[in-house]
Amino acid sequence: MRYFYLILPVIWLFLSSTCNGLQPSSKCEWQPESRIKGLSFTAPPKPFSENPMPAVQAVNADWIAVIPFGFTRPAKAHVSFNIDWQWWGEKTEGVISTIETAHAAELKVMLKPQVYIPGGWVGDLDFDKDSDWQAWEKDYETYILTMAEIADSLQVEMFCIGTEFRKSVSKRPQFWHQLIRKIRDIYDNKLTYSANWDDYENISFWNEMDYIGINAYFPLIDDKTPSISILQKSLKSYINKIQRFACRQNKPILLQNMVISASINVPTILGNLKPK
Repeated sequence: MRYFYLILPVIWLFLSSTCNGLQPSSKCEWQPESRIKGLSFTAPPKPFSENPMPAVQAVNADWIAVIPFGFTRPAKAHVSFNIDWQWWGEKTEGVISTIETAHAAELKVMLKPQVYIPGGWVGDLDFDKDSDWQAWEKDYETYILTMAEIADSLQVEMFCIGTEFRKSVSKRPQFWHQLIRKIRDIYDNKLTYSANWDDYENISFWNEMDYIGINAYFPLIDDKTPSISILQKSLKSYINKIQRFACRQNKPILLQNMVISASINVPTILGNLKPK
């Protein structure tokens, strides 16, 4: 099966809404002037040979996401990070240097520590034993709080507490609630979580976040050669649904890792939508 996705690598779009209460019948309108334009920044293996931030500014981005990976081996209740074999940009020294370089260029930063499972997907992370869950959660907490301390010390504008943990957030909600409290004790700025595109309605802690984060890999149509108008129509159905969800939650939306065809004017689509 072949799906067309809205493709524009690394762009984030921030959607805020004004809601008159939280009832489904309430009016809610987007404020399209509130928009984040960001790039996800790949961690380099070695220190920068030249400043990369002018290239970021050249495409009119005003934010970058710094993504220092941690690693969990399949079926192993352990998170490794900041270790010798990792790339420079994933280690704490590289994270700090990248953030400082971005801030020197007057770019804002989201620090987005993310777990990678070789040959797998973090959304499928699962353990049969409670002791294994506890061991993994202890490691993940250490990883996240270490990054939260860096974020706070460098006055990072936004911090992402996790990405696409479908089973973990469903089976272990208490872990996430207590982790958020610990992060708030360390980091004094905006928080988000990055849910998978088909899972964002199942997150129990949006009320504890500043933004609803969605990895927006929405499949649009099973067609090899769709027209632009058909793609736009399919996108609007997702945006309408997201808009209604934002109104119910009374939270702004941050679309992360959205892939969008350059021929589709997505900001215009998003800005013009009104609730039904």
